[in-house]
Amino acid sequence: MVQIEKYINEPHRVRVKCMVSKCGCLLEPSKDGRSNNFKVKKYNPVHKCYTTKKNKFCNSRYLAKIYKRRITSQLGMKVWELKKLIKQELDLYVGRSTAHRARAKILKEIIGDMHREFKILYDYRDMILQTNLGSTCVMKAEDQGDGKLVFSKLYVFLRAMKMGWLEGCRCIISLDGCFLKGVCKGQLLVVVSKDENNQIFSIAWTVVEVENIFNWTWFLKYLTEDLGLEDGCVLGTSLQIGQKSGEDWRGEIVSGDVQELLVLQN
Repeated sequence: MVQIEKYINEPHRVRVKCMVSKCGCLLEPSKDGRSNNFKVKKYNPVHKCYTTKKNKFCNSRYLAKIYKRRITSQLGMKVWELKKLIKQELDLYVGRSTAHRARAKILKEIIGDMHREFKILYDYRDMILQTNLGSTCVMKAEDQGDGKLVFSKLYVFLRAMKMGWLEGCRCIISLDGCFLKGVCKGQLLVVVSKDENNQIFSIAWTVVEVENIFNWTWFLKYLTEDLGLEDGCVLGTSLQIGQKSGEDWRGEIVSGDVQELLVLQN
């Protein structure tokens, strides 16, 4: 690889040459007056210099743009691992400080936004309650002892979803969950039903740290209160926690007062 520089960069012409002064490699395109297109007027592809693995255009800003998605999915990537990845994919040498700055730019952009978003979660809850009367939004945070609150779980139930379920869905609800990938780990638990067109209809959802019986019980406690469930509603699930299948543990989730509101059916 050789290094080039644009020492003339104007709207109507560009002049690119090798950075080594004694090398005669040159490329000079300019705008043609008749066709208004760029045409190459001078071109010398022969290099008289040695190849190099360095490129001044491969700076921290460029690397942060190219490897943002990779570092976002692998937050534990070390600086030396990033340098090795650049060497393999771009066949370029970058210094440790350049790779460190690129990684720092990406982490600052991601984590900075994450911290800001977590700070306004209470505002998000209040806005839902103010603009969607009859809805429920519960957020739980834990005090770590140093005065800082750490997000624990979030429950969201919109009144429009309740009215849609009561007026146009079957009296059947299903439970499911999935992992959240990216910077913020955790699990998304959802309750869905089937509408009159046999399509999936979302009812409520919650974000928790881990899927277990305690969090499902907490979730369904609010759900039964919001939906006003009565006898005759069927709860279906194919979830599995640990070595217990849905048939084994869902009876534990709907124990006590909740069990009187739900009729379990295999």
